[in-house]
Parts: sequence; structure tokens; C-alpha cells
Amino acid sequence: MRTWSLRGAVSAVSLAAMAATLAGCDITVGAAQFSTKEEKKFAVTGIPQVELSTFDGSIEVRGWDKPEVLVEIEKRGSNQAAVDKIQVKAVQTGNTITIDIPKVASSTHIMFGQSPSASLVVSVPMQSVLKLESGDGSVVIKRVNGKISIRTGDGSVHVTEAKGDLFVHTGDGSIDVAELDGHADVETRDGSITIEGILRSVRADSGDGSINLTARKGSAMDADWAVTTGDGSIDVRVPDGFGAEIDAKSSDGRVRIDKLPGSAEEGARGEERDRSMARGRIGDGGKVLKLRTGSGSINLKSW
Repeated sequence: MRTWSLRGAVSAVSLAAMAATLAGCDITVGAAQFSTKEEKKFAVTGIPQVELSTFDGSIEVRGWDKPEVLVEIEKRGSNQAAVDKIQVKAVQTGNTITIDIPKVASSTHIMFGQSPSASLVVSVPMQSVLKLESGDGSVVIKRVNGKISIRTGDGSVHVTEAKGDLFVHTGDGSIDVAELDGHADVETRDGSITIEGILRSVRADSGDGSINLTARKGSAMDADWAVTTGDGSIDVRVPDGFGAEIDAKSSDGRVRIDKLPGSAEEGARGEERDRSMARGRIGDGGKVLKLRTGSGSINLKSW
């Protein structure tokens, strides 16, 4: 009994100290989730430029055949008061539409529950220019043609059926690009990268993650390509007859270049097979295809 009494006293002292430290603070434990939704519509002509930013929340954009931009916003928080603090700034200037949801001002209210967030689901004309930013959240794009710029502090990025110039940066998350027709410039500090489509130029950089690159028939190098990862394997597939100057190196792993039909002697001239590096020409040569990994294998083959 004396032991429990001593523990109880210590607990009481700890709680008292915590109460003194948090004096004036409002603490909610196990807060339930509360959400509200709202819509905003904007009529446009020609090619709109849509700029979306949220301090915390996912962003989903899909192309449609209507001459308007529809923005659906879902605000979440632990209670009505928390949600009401989330402000949406919406401005249209000609064909430029800006939706900005800034971070909620900090307060002494401490919650062990649902953190405030604001997610966006947006429908835009298929031909659009997009600039998207989330402090913390995933981003999904589907059926949009035009220049697309994506930045998220923490979250995965998925892009499908896009045509044009694609720029992606995520602080932590995978990047998955499928059915792209155009240029890709993507970067993640921690996560895998997958890119597939008819590719014109590629820069893919992962701080820690594997990279899988598939260039479909019709792909051609408008500029040098660079595929790099600090830690992970690199797998590249190119169509028959694809031309490039290969510069591949693994600091800790093997480099393998399969025979590529259409290249000199059905292989890369001057390459070193099954070594840590390989240099040579495939097809008729051309721009440089640079492949680098700090740790992992590199595989290049035709399909």
C-alpha cells in the first residue's frame, strides 16, 4: 500500500507540474472529427491557369470537357470552432484562378485528436495550366494536358493520362507517373519513382528509393536525361531503335545493359557488362542518358 501511495504522490506532483506548465491552455483528448464541405465555380474561356495551395490536405485534380473550374473543399478539424478558423481565399482574374488556404493561426489550444486540414477536389478543362502546393498531403492528377507543377512537403504524387511538361517535388513520398506524353522533371527526398509513357526529356531524382522508367514507342530525347537515386535500384526500358549515349554507374552494385536491337552489333559499343559502370552508344546515339545510384543495381533493356 505504501508503494502505491508513493506512486500516487509522484503522479499527483507530475500532473500538478504539467497543469502549471499548461496553465491557460485548452486541452482536448480524443477529440472527434468534424468536417464541412463547400463548392466554388468559375467560368473560363480558353486555357485557364489554376493555382491551388493548402497548408495541410490532399489535392485531386481531374480534367473534364466543361468550360469551367469546379472546386470542392473539405475542411476537417476536431470541432466546429477549429473548422471555422480555416479560411479559403478564392480569386479569379481573367482566366487565372487562385485558391489559397493558409495555415491556421497558432493558439494555446492543444488537441490530441484531429489536426486541422483542408482537402481539394478540383475539376478543370482538360487543357489547363496547373500549379499545386500542399504543406502535407498527397496529390492526384488525371487527364490534364498542359504545364503541371506539383509541390508537397510530405505525400505521394500520382499522375495519369497527362500531356505536356510535368514538374514534381515531394519532401517524403513516392511518385507514380503513367501514360505521360511529354517532359518529366520529378524529385523526392525519400520514396520510389515510376515513370511510364512517351517521353521527351526526363530528370528523376530520389534521395532514397528505387526508380523504374519505361519509355514507350515514340519516345525521343529532346535533351539529356538524368536518373539518379541515393539508395535503390534503377530499371530502364526503352523501345527498339532508341538512340542514346549511355553513362551508367553504381557506387555499390552491378550495371547490366541487355542487347538492344537496332544498336551497333546489337549492343552498346564500348560498354562494360556486369560491372559497376557502363558507357557506350545504343541505336544511333544522341543525347546522354545518365544513370546513377549510390547503392543498387542498374538495368537497361529494350521492350
